Amino acid sequence: MFKLKYLKPLRRLTSVIVIISIISLFIGVNRLYLSTAGDFFVNLQIFPVIIQIASAAVLSAIVVLLLVSIITLLFGRVYCSTVCPMGILQDVFSYFSMKSRPKKLRKFKFSPDRKRILKYSVLALTLVFWISGSLFLINILDPFSNFGKITTAFIQPAYIYFNNFIAFSLEKFEIYKVAPMETKAILSSVVLISTTILLVIGTLSVWRGRLFCNTLCPAGALLSILAEKPLYKISIKVDDCNLCGRCEKVCKAECIDSKNKYIDHGRCVSCFNCFSACVNNGFYYKLSTKSIKTELVEKKSHKPTEADPGKRTFLLTLGAGLISLPVLNRFKAKGLGTGEPGHIPSGTKHPVTPPGSLSLEHFTSNCIACYLCVSKCPKNVIVPSFF
Repeated sequence: MFKLKYLKPLRRLTSVIVIISIISLFIGVNRLYLSTAGDFFVNLQIFPVIIQIASAAVLSAIVVLLLVSIITLLFGRVYCSTVCPMGILQDVFSYFSMKSRPKKLRKFKFSPDRKRILKYSVLALTLVFWISGSLFLINILDPFSNFGKITTAFIQPAYIYFNNFIAFSLEKFEIYKVAPMETKAILSSVVLISTTILLVIGTLSVWRGRLFCNTLCPAGALLSILAEKPLYKISIKVDDCNLCGRCEKVCKAECIDSKNKYIDHGRCVSCFNCFSACVNNGFYYKLSTKSIKTELVEKKSHKPTEADPGKRTFLLTLGAGLISLPVLNRFKAKGLGTGEPGHIPSGTKHPVTPPGSLSLEHFTSNCIACYLCVSKCPKNVIVPSFF
């Protein structure tokens, strides 16, 4: 029988494969298996998939969205810890920050989810901007887009420098196994944006683990709606729990209240740290078969979740945003993050879009600024404009 304590190593192995594959795609490592895997995992990213469906109703994108939705409804936010590269990067920051701290400070602490208003408001505003024709908020908040900016600005230049160092070193011994790569000029505005994103993500990860995922990430907010009551949910064996609090200390989503033996599944990112931390095997997957009446009684007995204004706020913000679409259209006319041609500074009167983009209008209305085309351009012809 498969032991649940092995879920954490399995999740880590999957995360390593995902992030190496995606980074390899960005930095230009042309190996058959890595390129194929990179393309596969890139095609699983939530908002790019949603935009694909909205723009062209791509069948593969529809299948991916349905698959991710079904898995989330069944088991919670498994996607956030295994497939999302920005989520994996946050785990890396959290891991090394915990290792560098004294043992007394190597812990997280449960906090009531009072940030649902912020989380769902950000999601609603992101959708409103998108519906109005602006990808501005998606460009600065989408996890895949941000990971692409960081990779293109920092990881790819470091890889090119290291590759050229090896190539030129071997040339001295008349060994030409490694081909030198052309260095790429990066605009200062791109470096500034990427540095800001990296510092914000890194600071939040070191400070509070998955705080970005549960407050500002629109993809995380979208998945948390589906994961609020998963069919198979992580539960605590009440009789086996000795209230030691080890599970709460390792929960980077800060969603486990060990004193009340409660788990906030809307915030849980399925990292499985709790399974390996519990010495009594007090965690297990349980089929959620409770009646609505029982759930209401439990909800009232648990004070931190007594008020749940998040979803109501999301609907109100979304509704207010839709009503204010005429106002947003005025901003569009002034060029605020709009997808229409000519409204994004291009530095030329005759902008050229990447191959396969069909037209300038189609490109600017669907581009999430992940910089993948920038990183793949061999001659540094494609450069990003501000935002």
